[in-house]
Amino acid sequence: MKISSKIILFLLLPVLSSAQQNRTDSLREIFLSSKDDSVRYKTANHLYDYFEEVGRDSALYYADQCVMISRKNERKLNEAYSLSRKAYQELNTGRFAEALHSLLDGFSISQKKDNEGSYWEIDPIRSEQAKRLYALSCTHHIFGLLMWRTLNREQEIVHFKEAKRIAVEINSPARSLLGSLNLGRIYFETGQFDSAMLYQNEAQEIANSSGRKKYLASIFHFQGMICLSRRDTARALQYFFEGIKAGLEQNNLDGLVRSYHHLADYHIDRNHIDLGLYYAIKELEIFKQLGSVSVVDYHIGVAYADLNRIYRLSNQPDSAYKYLALAQRTNDSINQHRIKSLAAFQQLTLSEQQRLQHAEKEKVEYRNKIRTWILLAGIGVLMMLASIFYRNNLQKQKAKKRIEEAYDNLKATQQQLIQSEKMASLGELTAGIAHEIQNPLNFVNNFSDVNTELIDEAGQEIDKGNISESKSILSDIKENEQKINYHGKRADAIVKGMLQHSRSSNGVKEPTDINALADEYLRLAYHGLRAR
Repeated sequence: MKISSKIILFLLLPVLSSAQQNRTDSLREIFLSSKDDSVRYKTANHLYDYFEEVGRDSALYYADQCVMISRKNERKLNEAYSLSRKAYQELNTGRFAEALHSLLDGFSISQKKDNEGSYWEIDPIRSEQAKRLYALSCTHHIFGLLMWRTLNREQEIVHFKEAKRIAVEINSPARSLLGSLNLGRIYFETGQFDSAMLYQNEAQEIANSSGRKKYLASIFHFQGMICLSRRDTARALQYFFEGIKAGLEQNNLDGLVRSYHHLADYHIDRNHIDLGLYYAIKELEIFKQLGSVSVVDYHIGVAYADLNRIYRLSNQPDSAYKYLALAQRTNDSINQHRIKSLAAFQQLTLSEQQRLQHAEKEKVEYRNKIRTWILLAGIGVLMMLASIFYRNNLQKQKAKKRIEEAYDNLKATQQQLIQSEKMASLGELTAGIAHEIQNPLNFVNNFSDVNTELIDEAGQEIDKGNISESKSILSDIKENEQKINYHGKRADAIVKGMLQHSRSSNGVKEPTDINALADEYLRLAYHGLRAR
């Protein structure tokens, strides 16, 4: 790019600034006059966007206004989002402790799912969960910057990667772009130039494809620095010029001043006094326009140092001494401010760690109390259950005993009923059995009477000497005795059967002649039927 074209581009800056100034004045008027808090919040947000990389103090003011308006209306996600923006300006003005406060408040809001749904518009994202994660990604990103400014590289990487991960998850080009930009910066600072360029190229691609070109100036600046580190001076200068163009177009003075500084440094190293002076003066103008001094790597003292080098090269000792004094005074002031800010940050960090340790201790004590109460409650429940089970067991034993007694009574009653039934049936059979017994008894009696007569006759025949007739009579007597014996046994069998039927059963099983049993019961049934 020729110097003439660069000068034409720089001449356009007042025109662009005038248009931006008119828009800013209109937004300020709306912010001051509107009674609707949602309108005031959105207006303050737009004003912050304008001043974010242009005027730190103004940006901080409007970020704080967004926080207060959100808090007043209980728009939790807007509050968390605005707290991250406020923290960004606080850390850029060296207020590390205040930035940490804002970020911790932001984390406490954006990490709670209960706060989903409590918002005004936040980025063009539809789902409520994604809006909360967007605010959480912003908070992680600014916390990463805070860790960068306080030289905590490990935590810086952790938070930038988490911010990038969330951005990819919710498909947010704006957050993903910033994640790639800062991860590329980290790799550059650690000498991993290939990875650094890979991330910066990714950030540039996201910016061009999504139309979010606000941070192109910073991207081009880091790409130029990577090329310088690779000794590719031509490409480095090209990136610096692109950074100046993007910074002017997008009103990103932070990225713009970085490119001015490196171009001034490049020309001073090569004794290009006119160009070196031109870029150093531009650098100083932008630093003055930014307002509050950044206390990290770029600040107004850098511009003073560049001008000191230029005037020493051009043999202007008075001017060289003037800017050397300004540079030293600025560096001393910034270092003192930085030391004070870091001390306040460390004190706050220590206090926060102590608070977290105390909170953790209280949490552990509370958990122990809960566990103790749960244990006691469990023991009480177990004792109650044991008592219930013991009582139930006693009741079951008593019930079992009652059931066994009832069962024994029932068995005894059943046996009595069976015996009663047997006796009743025996009574019914008595008449038939008596008749049955009477028959053999009649035979016994009759044959006994006959034998008595026959004995007398036999005696008479013997006296007469009639032996053959006596033998015949004795033979008849013998035959009658056999009949008497038969009918006697018959009566005995009937009596035994009756006695066996009437006795109680002992339940002992023994071999039985089925035919004889059937015959006996048939006869008993027959006699019972006859009795009826």
